[in-house]
Amino acid sequence: MRQSVSVVSLFLVLVSAGCAESHGAGDVDSGPRIESCGELDGAAPFVCVQAFDHVCGDGVMAPGCVGDGWQCPIGWTPEPYAACWCRGAAPIGCECREGGWICEIDAGHRADAATGCPADPSSAEGTPCASEGLSCGRCTDSCGWCNILVCNGGVWDRLEAFPPPEPCTSFDCGPELRCQAETQYCEHVLSDVGGVPDGFACRPLPAGCTSCDCTASPAACEQGPEGGMTITSGGG
Repeated sequence: MRQSVSVVSLFLVLVSAGCAESHGAGDVDSGPRIESCGELDGAAPFVCVQAFDHVCGDGVMAPGCVGDGWQCPIGWTPEPYAACWCRGAAPIGCECREGGWICEIDAGHRADAATGCPADPSSAEGTPCASEGLSCGRCTDSCGWCNILVCNGGVWDRLEAFPPPEPCTSFDCGPELRCQAETQYCEHVLSDVGGVPDGFACRPLPAGCTSCDCTASPAACEQGPEGGMTITSGGG
């Protein structure tokens, strides 16, 4: 799907000749709209690649100036997001949006031989894999970047997922996770089985709830300095 630099440059030169006065490939009102034509003085910031229904082709074209923003037509997507749009099935817990991959906390699989994931995901990129579409790794910070391995075309390919939009304040939830204070609380389930650790998970906050007073168990809720709430249950 890679084209020569000269072809891409030619498209950009043709479009930059006067975006404000003419419309190009983006005349169809569809696809992600990025940046402002006016602020960029007519210079297109990206090229469009074929990606109809998240399946890639080999075409490339310049975006059109639609209204006040650069835009790709139906079946095309901006090159910066092509890795997201052009992949097949989304990895577990991840969704392809206009800004790229967005993954939920704990998306993917733990590195574990039983699932077919490599024992060391950090060094597996580019090595052969057997289960097409399998995703491995783990997202642990609701406000951070996330890297997951995906079995794509017979080799492990690294997927980098974007953090959610601001505001996003993360807080500790157990020894590994960090939840988003604006939208989530930390669920802490005490273990009553010897040798089995406590359970931790990031759960959605009730609508409009910003303090322990509005939770179902105010007495079991603790609010930290970042504003994040932890609700503890279980044990015995």
